[in-house]
Amino acid sequence: MLFRIRNEQVEVLSRRLEDRFVDRTAVHLRANFPREVEKHEFDDEGLKALCRRGLVDARRYGVLNEADVERYIECMLLLGPGFDADPLYPWAGQALARADLDGEAKMDVIDDHLIFDLRVGC
Repeated sequence: MLFRIRNEQVEVLSRRLEDRFVDRTAVHLRANFPREVEKHEFDDEGLKALCRRGLVDARRYGVLNEADVERYIECMLLLGPGFDADPLYPWAGQALARADLDGEAKMDVIDDHLIFDLRVGC
């Protein structure tokens, strides 16, 4: 017996998986970045909206792995939702635009900048 999965069923499943990811990521941000969440005055729906936007934005740059998308969304919270185009962080947009890197490598480059910048600021 052969099962057929209709496109509508795949779309419903995808939306459910995305909803779970958004919920988990919002909980993660609230638990691990409480000052930043409070600073931006995010309620639960606002935080979930940030996560949904981050999911879309990350995909546009080829950042697809869940852990890497989560890192992308963390950057949105720490640096601002438009960090990828912010002139204060030109290295972020440059890293995300690189065609020679996969999503994980792009986020590694951004993390390296953040770590270096934090060390310099100490």
